[in-house]
Amino acid sequence: MAKKTGENLAPRRAANISGRRSDLTELQYRFCEYFAAGDTQGRARDSAVKAGYQGGPKVASARATEMLAMPKIQEQIRKLQIKVNRKQGVTVDSILNDLKRLQQKAEDEGNYPSALKATELLGKHLAMFTDRIEHVRSIEEVSTEELLGLVSELRAKLEPATKDALTGLLRGDRQRAQSGS
Repeated sequence: MAKKTGENLAPRRAANISGRRSDLTELQYRFCEYFAAGDTQGRARDSAVKAGYQGGPKVASARATEMLAMPKIQEQIRKLQIKVNRKQGVTVDSILNDLKRLQQKAEDEGNYPSALKATELLGKHLAMFTDRIEHVRSIEEVSTEELLGLVSELRAKLEPATKDALTGLLRGDRQRAQSGS
C-alpha cells in the first residue's frame, strides 16, 4: 500500500476555526493560517510544510508558489491577516499614532533623520509624494503631424536596434520588428 502524501489527505473541505465551511481543502486552509499568522515569517515553503504538505522542500516550495497564485488562497490569507492584525491591535490608526509619537520624540531629542523618516512615512500614507502627471488633452486632440513629430523625436532617442524594430513595426514588417534587425 502506497504511503499517502499530504495532498491525498486533503480532498474534504475544511471547516475553519469559526466552524464555517471554506472552499479550500484542509491543507490549503492550514497553509493560509500559518502564512497569515506569521509563524513562518512569511516563508511560503515553511507554511506549506507546517500545514502538512509532504515531499521535501522542493515540493513544498512548488506547492506554496502554486497556492499563492490562486485568488481564493490570496483572499483567505488577506482575511486571516486582518484577523491577526486586529487581534494584535495593529490598525492604520495605531500605526499612524505611533509614527506621530516617534516623530515628536525624535524631534525633541534632536534626532532629525529619524524625525524626517517618520514624517516621510506619514506623507506616504497620505500619498503626498506620488508623481502626478496632468493630461491636458486626449490623443484624439493631437494632430497627425504632431504625433509623427513625437514618434520621430522618440526614434532619435532609441538605440539603433530598437529603432530598426520600431521602423519595422511602423512599416508593418512584423518579422523584422520581432528579430530586432
